[in-house]
Amino acid sequence: MFPTPLNLVRVIREGLPERDLAHGERMQAMPGFADQLSHEDMADLVNYMRLRWGRQKGDVTPAQVADVIRTAESH
Repeated sequence: MFPTPLNLVRVIREGLPERDLAHGERMQAMPGFADQLSHEDMADLVNYMRLRWGRQKGDVTPAQVADVIRTAESH
C-alpha cells in the first residue's frame, strides 16, 4: 500500500482500465464508484483497506477524501 490514500481514493472513485499484464495475461477493468459512494463511504472503505491489507492507520476522514477529489479534478 501507499503511504498516502491519494491513489486509493482515485482508484475507488475513477476505476481502472483493462490492462495487459506479463505473459499474455490481462487484468479486467474495475468500474469507478464516484456516483455510488459518499465521501464518508469512501473514507470508510479506504480505512478498511489500509488497515486490513496495508497495515496502515485507518485515519482518513470524509473531508480528506473531498480534498483528494478536488485536487484530482483540478489537474
